[in-house]
Amino acid sequence: MPRVLVCIKHSLNVAELSVDRETGRVITAGAPRKMSDFDRNAVEEALKLREAGWEAVVITVGDEEAKMALREALAMGVDSAYHITGDELKDLDTLATSYLLAKAAEKLKPDLILCGEASIDSFTGLVGPRIAEWLQIPHIAYVRSLKVEGAEVIAERSLEDRIEVVRAEMPALITVTREINEPRIPSIMAIMKASKKEI
Repeated sequence: MPRVLVCIKHSLNVAELSVDRETGRVITAGAPRKMSDFDRNAVEEALKLREAGWEAVVITVGDEEAKMALREALAMGVDSAYHITGDELKDLDTLATSYLLAKAAEKLKPDLILCGEASIDSFTGLVGPRIAEWLQIPHIAYVRSLKVEGAEVIAERSLEDRIEVVRAEMPALITVTREINEPRIPSIMAIMKASKKEI
């Protein structure tokens, strides 16, 4: 059975951040977190592949609270979730995060890796491309439409003046945009079941 691995981030909920009136700085301490919006699109795309017979797996790097993002993905319908955690992994940069995810991908051996185009809090867009670089696999960025034909992935992406269609042999890594789909909202029953699943 082919496997798709989705790398997700438990990000700051930027819609609920506040600003210190005296310093003008954004207050991040104690700010609420959620699965990054673009990552929800990546999970939804993995679920479409799951409906076609693929195994859908999610992974994240982060503290204990990051399990909330994994549980949301499980509630959406993925098959399993992996959590890379530890006190020494707090506040990692994109290079270290991508390295850890690449090492996990080497063990999980996915046919396809999906990432959101960027996280909603830092918006660097570096983790996905760096994972592809560590693994020495093809990477297609800013994908708005995706299909798999045999051992090949066919991706469509928007450029300033045209739509581009790109093909790559799998294994490959794809970073997706919001345009690719509308993520499903899990039911209460699915959320309850996900809370009991092993991570």
